[in-house]
This record gives sequence, structure tokens and C-alpha cells, in this order.
Amino acid sequence: MKKAIILIIFLLCVPVICLASTDYTINEYNVDITVNKDNNYDVIENIDVSFHKVESLIEKELPYKVSDFDVDSGYTLETKDKKKYLINNKGELDSKYKIVYTLPNNDDHTEYRVDIVNNFNSSIMKTVFNINLPSSITKENVSFLYEGEDITDKIEYKVNGNKISGTYDKGLLQGDKITLNVKYNQAYINYANSLVIIVPIILTIISYYIWKQYGKDLKVNVIKSFALPKDLTPLDIALVKNEVISEDDMFAFLIYMSNKGYIRINEEKNNEFSLERLKDYDGENYQEEVFLKSLFRKNLKVTLAEYIDIFSSKKQLEKEEALEKKVNTQEFSYKYKRVLTNLLPVFNNKEEKSVYYELESDKKKNILIAFVAIILVLITLIPFIEVNKLYLFPLSIIYGVIALKVLITAVDSINLDKKVNSNKGYMIFWSIIVTLICIVLLMFTFKRNLVYTVAFLVSFVCVIIILVLYKYMPKRTVYGSKVNAKIEGLKLFIDTCDEDNLKMAMKKNKNYLYDLLAYSYIMGNSDKVFNLLKMVDLKIPSWYSLKDDFTVVKFNNSLNRLKIVLKKAKEELN
Repeated sequence: MKKAIILIIFLLCVPVICLASTDYTINEYNVDITVNKDNNYDVIENIDVSFHKVESLIEKELPYKVSDFDVDSGYTLETKDKKKYLINNKGELDSKYKIVYTLPNNDDHTEYRVDIVNNFNSSIMKTVFNINLPSSITKENVSFLYEGEDITDKIEYKVNGNKISGTYDKGLLQGDKITLNVKYNQAYINYANSLVIIVPIILTIISYYIWKQYGKDLKVNVIKSFALPKDLTPLDIALVKNEVISEDDMFAFLIYMSNKGYIRINEEKNNEFSLERLKDYDGENYQEEVFLKSLFRKNLKVTLAEYIDIFSSKKQLEKEEALEKKVNTQEFSYKYKRVLTNLLPVFNNKEEKSVYYELESDKKKNILIAFVAIILVLITLIPFIEVNKLYLFPLSIIYGVIALKVLITAVDSINLDKKVNSNKGYMIFWSIIVTLICIVLLMFTFKRNLVYTVAFLVSFVCVIIILVLYKYMPKRTVYGSKVNAKIEGLKLFIDTCDEDNLKMAMKKNKNYLYDLLAYSYIMGNSDKVFNLLKMVDLKIPSWYSLKDDFTVVKFNNSLNRLKIVLKKAKEELN
């Protein structure tokens, strides 16, 4: 029993004997390590030393090439190769010293390894450390090793943003080392990525409820029917379907007015056309009247106010002006541009739009645009939050504005009913470019934290969903929903029309296919109508003159050339 007690006392005293076996002991080793952007470490060591005799030297050996080494009480370099420094004793048994130096580090930016080494020729009783990293980290991605053994659970430490602080009071013998490992390339949740996951989801849910109230149309059963829209022009159909009348829709209106007997289109030669006015306007539709007068007006200068007066009263002008009988090839481009410039703002007037759409619903689209902008800024702000560079926040704003403009323009340019849309492909291309730029900006963030990849994908999906909801706003009125259902019924008839269906329609109206042609351009299935024209023996339309003998294929090709000429003229004149 006596021998056991002596053995226990001896074992308890061994650490004390070992720790106090030199000329001095470091009671507390307090080290501040700052990891810089260039991956060098700035180290500040504060040591509280108890000397066992007055004449003693503190010997410090550094394992790395150091720079800017300094001690507040002076020092001497013993050997250059061994990096051994002798720190002068102040002549007191209890003294404090401040040691400053810089260490190089070869770690990459996704993983940091910081060594806390007892490179003094003595023992350290207590170690206090404060480590500043370039960017924020979470506790789950921090680990400590002692001689290759994980001692994370044995160290008291805390993480606050990019700062790690803690204490190790087990004592360090000469040469002992504690290694701090920080791994960014793992999945961890912090304030930034949780924000980019939660906020877009919340905004998407809100957007859905806004759409449900202000975007979801009244459900009306679609019944297949060959009946043409009654008292509705192709421009009315364009407004009902797409919310806005476009330049392409005005081309369909030119075909419509020609088929009604007001205009004759002559193809002089390839890519050259002229127009003839066959008769004065004798109807009561303000769109038809203004279009005809603007196209054949002698004076090239025209005031918008005149057409607004017609639009507001929907009556003919009291002052009748002489119109030209023919618009030759040279004037055609200018006159058609005048039509587009002056009439599109009139035909897209809110008063006319309110017949088919709820204006209050239209205002709610701006909320969805704001939501997309918030998500875009939030996505690109992640890297700056991650590396503590919030002064770069304006770059997120600039990118968000540019990306928002490209995406909204791309969505607005998409017409789901038209198979060919050059603007659609152009804007989708730029949308992809904007997305790739965003991914490149965030690649560094993706490497540091895999959760950011999930956050980006969540935000990306949320933006797509909100843009889809945006596309299907505003909400149609009850009347607009019923008209749209009839248009869909007609479109369904065209797409599924066979020879028997066609005979049934033409039995009531021999000119049915020509009457249908202008509407088919709006609905995006004009090719189907031309295929139907091949199935029947129709006479040449009196309102169109080809440069060659008439065939359906030549007729279709000629109209396509006319459309290209008008579009090109508009672009050149702009």
C-alpha cells in the first residue's frame, strides 16, 4: 500500500518536474494569428515568463522562414540556418515579452492549417489563442490535432464570424504542437447561405399567392370551333393573347386589311413591294380607319394627337384629308414606319387594354420584378459577405440591375404561340450569358462551402418560377377570359383540321382560309393554314399580286419576304 501511494505521488509530480526542468517556465502563452489575403500569417506572441534564476536566456527556434521578427526587449540571432533567437532576460524573475513576426503559408483558400508550436526551450503551462481568418467560418468546420490525435473536444474554443478563440491548459512541452484545421470546402450552414435559401423561397411563395389572386384567369372550357372572332380584329386578338400589340402583329393587320378589300399588295420584284388603296374606308372600326389613313396619308408628318382623338371617340375625323391611291416601293418603308411609330402607342393604350385585363393586376407585376431583383442582388452579394468585403456591395447592385433587365426583356420577348421569334433566341442567349457570369462570380464561394451551391440552385429555381408567374400576369377580365377561350378553340380547330373539317368550314364561307390567314399569324400557326390552302382549289386572292404565277408555296414565300423587308426597314430607319 505504501509503495502504491509513493508511485501515485511520483506520477503526479512527473509533469511538474518536466515542466519546471529548465531555467524558466512560460506561465501563459497568448498568441494572436492573423491569416492575410496573401496567405501569410502575422503572429503576435505575448508570453508571461517566470525565471528560475536571474541570468537566463529565452531561446526560440522558428520552423519557417520568418520576416519582420521583433521582440520588445531585444534579441540576438544565434545561427542563421537554424533560425534560433536568443531573447535577453530583463533581469527580473517575472517578466512579459511581446514577439512579432510573419510566417509564410502554402495552404489554399479553401483550407487553412495553423500550427501553434512550443518552439521555446522551455514548457508552456497555459495556451491562449486568437486566430483571425480572411472570412467567416462555422464551428463545425474547425478541428484541433495534437500529435496527430483529434483533441477538438478537449479544447475550449468559440467561433465568432471569422475569429476563433480558445484556451488549452493541459501544458505544452518543448516541441509540442497543436494544429488548427479549418476546412471551407465542406457543407455548412451560416447566416449568408441560410439567407439565400430562405429569402428566395419566401418571396416565391408570396409571388405565387399574388399570381393566384391577380394572375390566374377565370377557367373557361375550350371548345374546338371554326368560327372566326366576331367583331374582333387581329390586333384585338393579339391584345387578348399577349397583353400587348407588337410590330409583327401590325404585319398581320396589313394582311387583314388587304383581305377586307381596302389594300392591294404588289410584289414588283424580289424584296420590293408597293401598295394600292382600293377604296375609301367605309367601316366603323377605329383601328381599321386609323391604319388606312396613316398608311396612305400624303403628308409624311403626322401628329399623334389626331389619332388619339379618334381613339377616344372612336369616330371618324370631321376633317377628311385626301389619301394617296398608291404607295410606291420607295415610300413604302417610311409610311409603314409611320404606322408603327404612331399607332402602336395608341392601340396599346390602357383604356383598350382594360377591356381584356384587370389594370390592378398589371400593377402587381412590379412586385414580382422587385422580388427577382432582391434575389439577384442577394446571390451576388454572397462572395462579398463571405470574404468580409461589403464595400463591394455596389457591384451586386450593378449586376442585379443588368441581369434583371436582360431576364425581364427575355421573358417579355417570348411568345409561346409563335414558333419563330428571333428576339426570343437572342434574349435567351443573353440570359444564359448572364447566368454563366453569375456562376463564375460564385465559383470561389462554391468551393468554400458546398451549401452555397444548393443556395444558388434554390435561388435560380425561385427566379425561374417567379418569372413564369410574371409571364402569366396580369389577370384577364371575365370578358377577356371568354374571348381567349374562343381563340384557343379556333387555334385547336386549325391545328387538328382535316379535309372533312375544312370542307365544313368552307361550305359556309368560301373565302374562309383567306379570312383566317391574318388571325393565324397572331396565333402562331400560319404554316398550318398554308398547308390547308394546298388541300383546296382556291382562286388567286385579288388583294395580292405575285411577280410570278400564283402557287400557295410562292404566296407564302412572298409574304415572308414582305415581312422581312418591313422588319428590316423599321430597324434601318431607327
